[in-house]
Amino acid sequence: MQCVQVNTSGGVEVVDPQPSDLTTCTAVLLSPSEASPAWYAVPLSADEGAVIGVAIATVWALAWGLRLLAEFVNSRSLEDET
Repeated sequence: MQCVQVNTSGGVEVVDPQPSDLTTCTAVLLSPSEASPAWYAVPLSADEGAVIGVAIATVWALAWGLRLLAEFVNSRSLEDET
């Protein structure tokens, strides 16, 4: 983090020496590693991503199977009525 202030010409300059209390700064510049990531950019390892992918695929496959079962039961009940 770097404390900066606006100079008289409207430019931004780094305060030297850096204050210990950053609330006294006009603005604070963060490096990308210091900035918090966006909610959709959660840092995951490959293993964590794979676990999430398998969970999504499992839920999708379960829903697909239940839909087929419901169609089968529904078609059997229609045949019994005729």
